[in-house]
Amino acid sequence: MQHAIRRKSEYWQLTVLWAGTMVILISLMGLVGVRFQLQYPDMFADWTIEQSLPEAQRYYIADPFLNPFVAFDSEYYLAIAINGYGNESVLTAPLPDGGEIPRDYGFLPLYPLLMRIIGVPLGILGMEPIPVYTLAGMAISIISSLVACFALYDLFVTTLGRRRALRSVFYLLTFPSAFIFVMVYTDSLTLALLLIILTLLRRRQLLFAAVLSALAVWLRLTSVILILPLAYVWWQSYGWRGSERRVTVSRESILAAVFVCLPIASYLLWRVTLGDEYALVQGHLGRGGIDIVGSVRAWGAAVLSILGLIDIYSDAERLSLVLEVMMMGLGLLTSLLAFRYDRLVALFSIGLAVGLFFSGPPGSHVRYMLAVPALFLMLAVWGRRLCFDRLWSLVSIVLLTLGAVLFTFNFFAI
Repeated sequence: MQHAIRRKSEYWQLTVLWAGTMVILISLMGLVGVRFQLQYPDMFADWTIEQSLPEAQRYYIADPFLNPFVAFDSEYYLAIAINGYGNESVLTAPLPDGGEIPRDYGFLPLYPLLMRIIGVPLGILGMEPIPVYTLAGMAISIISSLVACFALYDLFVTTLGRRRALRSVFYLLTFPSAFIFVMVYTDSLTLALLLIILTLLRRRQLLFAAVLSALAVWLRLTSVILILPLAYVWWQSYGWRGSERRVTVSRESILAAVFVCLPIASYLLWRVTLGDEYALVQGHLGRGGIDIVGSVRAWGAAVLSILGLIDIYSDAERLSLVLEVMMMGLGLLTSLLAFRYDRLVALFSIGLAVGLFFSGPPGSHVRYMLAVPALFLMLAVWGRRLCFDRLWSLVSIVLLTLGAVLFTFNFFAI
């Protein structure tokens, strides 16, 4: 009874912390335009100069309704939710034969599908399609962030204890890219689903976790890395035991092994359906899958540019690269250090971090690091020291505010 009351109190604290953060973020991004305007265009890079000009605003993110909460990729999720793939109103990518392909083929369908489902009852209210699905996408992101907070707490509470687990949630909500939790982006839903899967694996609910893992692949292809923690839990359940040194072979173990492979099967299914179109668009955007040599060169060039040894980036890009390199390094470091505390979390985190490192040049990796749970595990461990806690919180919240303001005006942030 006392345990139940304590757990209820802990969830209430999490809910209050989450709700307060959401109110602050929504208020900041919704009202900042009333106080000032940024000078267009965004001089970050050539592509941001073109896409940030007010007259260049694309159809699906030009609607004034909840406009601060849509930017860049939001266009494609809205387009798919409203009209499916192949929209003529979105930007295009060149084809090898000289033709063009709509860029919405470079984005996965699960998030727009959920937007579509939730948007149906909202459409009954008489709202236009773009406001309906903008509201639906934003609602999914906000609700998913709450689920992610609960799942992260549950994942860490046994390992770290209640106070540190609560601290990890605070670090998640104030992470530099946490403004994405209120935007029409997939990151919040992806994080919630990944953390739920890891929580299920902690409880040895392998089959349910495997099914959700298959769905997660259609949300973000890097979720195929979930096969690592799935295989780890399978081995713990059916692998070598004691001095016998033999694998348990039974109908249950074979069925569980089949389920472990579901993320791979889901990925292959995607490849034979829309995989070719996806690869064409992502290749044009510089994210053509795993590229070990190209990625090492790109990250190496980023480090050399930061050190001033080569001059191939603008000052704004160089500043962004500092954050990208630091966060990528922090993600890799914390994933390794997490093995001391939680092998399941560490195994998934190192797989994801390495996969992100070799997936192309630096770009949006500060945002991608949200999905690396070992990062928040180690931050919670280090945060027991008052000096670290205050300094990290100060830096993180400042960067969070900066990113939120930039995205509000359709400027590139992270």
